[in-house]
Amino acid sequence: MGLPLLPPGKGAEQVLTGTWSTSFAFAGYNSSGTVSGTVSESSVSATMTPGVPGVCPLNLTGTLTDAAAMTGSWTYTTSNNCIIAASGTFAATKQ
Repeated sequence: MGLPLLPPGKGAEQVLTGTWSTSFAFAGYNSSGTVSGTVSESSVSATMTPGVPGVCPLNLTGTLTDAAAMTGSWTYTTSNNCIIAASGTFAATKQ
């Protein structure tokens, strides 16, 4: 996923747009799509929308831990037409 990662506490609010992809040992779990949101100082708020119709979008909130990494939480909500609500945490590193 391409994110405009800024050093913590640096810069003004930035619009976040782009694409994302995942790659797993079991190819059936691989996915890709678009991402949109904002980066403000060291806070990130984004929605990752899969490229497959009918798959629920993933809402992210995170904190940039340095210029190339962030940690945070994700949610699927029933308000996004998802059958179940789910949530968890993540850690991402710019590749």
